[in-house]
Amino acid sequence: QSTHDGMLATRAARLVRTSRAPAFVGRAASTCVGRSAVVGAARAVRAFPLVSPAPLPLSSAVRSLSTGSKGAGVVEVTDDAEYSQALASKGLCVVYFTASWCGPCQKIKPIYEQMATDFPETTFIKVDVDECAEIAAGAEVRAMPTFHFMKDGKLAGPKSESELVGADPAQLLAYVKHWS
Repeated sequence: QSTHDGMLATRAARLVRTSRAPAFVGRAASTCVGRSAVVGAARAVRAFPLVSPAPLPLSSAVRSLSTGSKGAGVVEVTDDAEYSQALASKGLCVVYFTASWCGPCQKIKPIYEQMATDFPETTFIKVDVDECAEIAAGAEVRAMPTFHFMKDGKLAGPKSESELVGADPAQLLAYVKHWS
């Protein structure tokens, strides 16, 4: 396993040098999550080839909390009341803990927003850890980006299976499909 991870990290570094990799691959290792992000990014390049190195255009899918209805795009919460209301949605809620200063967070943001339109039966929630520090602390967020997969206001399963740390589009998609 260790040798395999090393090969993937080497391949990711080579892709960055030859400019054939998405922009998030080169910055992930030095920004928020360390070596595992480069390995995950290498897997994402191989397993999730639809990721474009160019930023995707933002759509009207990004909206602030108004009705909390599914399919309304990304629900941006700013306080505990909005967070509780968003988590009260039936079915799966994907909570994206992010920060404006986090490079990998900014790279996965358009992918997360696109998933919000691709999975209308799922509620996608965005929490800025600087604006909502108490929510992030209560969720035990230690690195950004962190994604929690929740049902009925609590983690959908054991934390190890319902939390994703890092900007890995392939893993994020796999988790959304698994918990949907």
